[in-house]
Amino acid sequence: MEDSAILQGKDGVILRLRAHPGAARRKIRFSEARIDIYMNSQPEKGQANKEAIRVLSKALGMPAAAILIVKGEKSRDKTALVKGIDIEQVRTRLGAV
Repeated sequence: MEDSAILQGKDGVILRLRAHPGAARRKIRFSEARIDIYMNSQPEKGQANKEAIRVLSKALGMPAAAILIVKGEKSRDKTALVKGIDIEQVRTRLGAV
């Protein structure tokens, strides 16, 4: 896999994420290698994954149903698939241009 936080996949845009559960406030920080998502939820019973999807959904202006965690559900390092948007729209909406 290419060393980039945002990639165009066959079924949508692929995002390489690093989750930071238990943070004081929600925020997204972008770097070339990954997207860091800081969230309030703890990594219990999938709550942090659900919140990560909500945070991404809000930042991208997409419905939560369009975002899937496809790898790393029990890890801080995750891969998400976003359907219904192209890579340039993701870069623009995340301020990654």
